[in-house]
Amino acid sequence: MERKARRKISASALALGALLLAPSCMTFRHKVHNGPLGTVQVQKEQYFFLFGLVPLGRVDTAAMAAPHKSYSIETEFTFTDLLVSAFLSPLTIVRQTVTVKK
Repeated sequence: MERKARRKISASALALGALLLAPSCMTFRHKVHNGPLGTVQVQKEQYFFLFGLVPLGRVDTAAMAAPHKSYSIETEFTFTDLLVSAFLSPLTIVRQTVTVKK
C-alpha cells in the first residue's frame, strides 16, 4: 500500500513540475505608425537559450518590414512553439514566432 502511495505522489510531483516548466501561449502586438496597410506577412522563429535569457540569433523586424514604414509586429508563443520547446527544454532552449504584417 505504501509503495502505491509513493508512486502516486511521485507521478503527481513530476506532472506538476512539467506544468510549471512549460510555457504558456501568449502574444505581444506592436503597431508602427498606422499599422499594416496591406495583407503581406513575413514570419520567422526566434530561439532563446537558458529559457529565454540569451537570444540565439536576432530577428530583424525592420528588415522584415522593409520598405514599408507602417506595419505591425506580433511576437507570439504558439502551440507549435510549445511543442518544439518541449523537445528542446532539456537543452534549455525555447522558441517564439515573430510575425510582421505590412
